Amino acid sequence: MGRRAREELSERQKKIWRCIYKYEKEHQRPPTVREIREECNISSTSLVDYHLRQLEQKGFIVREKGKARGIILLRRPGGVERRAINVPLYGSIAAGKPIPSTQQRDPEDVVTIWRDLLPPLAEDKLDSLFALRVQGDSMIDALVGDGDLIICLRDNNPKNGQMVAAWLPERNEATLKYYYLVAPDDHSVPPSSNGMEADEVAQPDPEEVVEALRGKVRVRLVPANSAYEPIELPADQVEVHGRVVLVVRQFA
Repeated sequence: MGRRAREELSERQKKIWRCIYKYEKEHQRPPTVREIREECNISSTSLVDYHLRQLEQKGFIVREKGKARGIILLRRPGGVERRAINVPLYGSIAAGKPIPSTQQRDPEDVVTIWRDLLPPLAEDKLDSLFALRVQGDSMIDALVGDGDLIICLRDNNPKNGQMVAAWLPERNEATLKYYYLVAPDDHSVPPSSNGMEADEVAQPDPEEVVEALRGKVRVRLVPANSAYEPIELPADQVEVHGRVVLVVRQFA
């Protein structure tokens, strides 16, 4: 099919095409036919379906049979072709009580995602992405449910409040939770004396601070479901393997 034929969209087809793109960007999932009808103020779902067939024939979308949310954009408004990337899938992770993570990755196990769905990342960071399948419902209030896929960026130094894939080596378990670093009480850090008077400003000796904090800093792993309790452990018993940068929701 020639480029001219591909570009010849009616105004309504352009509106539907832009609607699909906007909805997917806002909700991280494609819209249903009924949602397109409501968003575009079209009289019937059969008319929406007709225009979707036209968009597919002209190479702007593909539709997966049997799926209510089976619309896949091949081109975005602006004429940019979408780029797909493969991310290695490393089995499952618990969003509930931690579960042992003993699965070995099959080299054939990959997740294909659109590059533009990811947050801004340098090209050299794409090799640091990996995927996990969620088991459990402890992150359900963060819209991460059982069976969903999470795309993680390898990062062992997350910020407070970020969702992370954490490994608990002493329990031989992995878990998906919000990460918070819990600092020890101020009195656990000894002041530096060095013969200074009390009214003089003194900075603690760095080596003294490190020694004082050793084993006292803790990590709190917080669920997004009130039915579950947070997990709190010494920082040296928590290994963060990655932070979540994208959730791929699974729909029937």
